[in-house]
Amino acid sequence: ECYKCGAQKMCYMNSVHPMETHDMAAVDETTGRVIGGEALDDEFNRRILPPTNPRKRGRPESNRRESQTQGVRVKRCSKCGEPGHYKNSCKNPRADFADDDEG
Repeated sequence: ECYKCGAQKMCYMNSVHPMETHDMAAVDETTGRVIGGEALDDEFNRRILPPTNPRKRGRPESNRRESQTQGVRVKRCSKCGEPGHYKNSCKNPRADFADDDEG
């Protein structure tokens, strides 16, 4: 019931609107400069700039994109050194122990 259009209009019907005063500053639409206001000096009469975006917290995201011409990297086991699988699924004996048995 509260999400219907009529309920929203009733809720915001009597919202508070700002009152303009004689010492209120304004922005010139053509130049974008602040005009008027009692407390404003020429020092502060400058362009209104968009807010600066602060850096995000944590580790920054990587901007690296894989090249279309770059070949696919072959998976290589760190246990036996053969391509096509990882150490977790390796069924071969370790390469350094196999070399010791032969010699």
